[in-house]
Amino acid sequence: MRKKIILALLSVFLALPLGCVKHVQVPIPGQINTFDGTSYRTLMDAQAAIQSVRANVTSGQLVISPAQKKVFNQIIVDYNTTEALWHAYHAGATSDATALTAAIQSLVADISTIATQFGGK
Repeated sequence: MRKKIILALLSVFLALPLGCVKHVQVPIPGQINTFDGTSYRTLMDAQAAIQSVRANVTSGQLVISPAQKKVFNQIIVDYNTTEALWHAYHAGATSDATALTAAIQSLVADISTIATQFGGK
């Protein structure tokens, strides 16, 4: 079970098209540009990871330490911040891709931290 959780968390990183490999992404319906679609995908992957960990903790299949809980709570704060910035960007209320990028990077860094604490790489 622990490996499934680690894989769910690490899938966020694998889904991010930040690597050097060039590939074609299927557009998200309603995306305003590629950055908007990629940001949305990142949020959905993070949301899936958060829900997976939350479900496993609730069911007792995963017990997290106080340090892990602190990081997990920060992930939720980062997710909420990133989601709010994405909504503003997507709606055209802002064109500040820099702030959204920084929020995504913070979210991914925290997910990486907890994945490492769970025994991932």
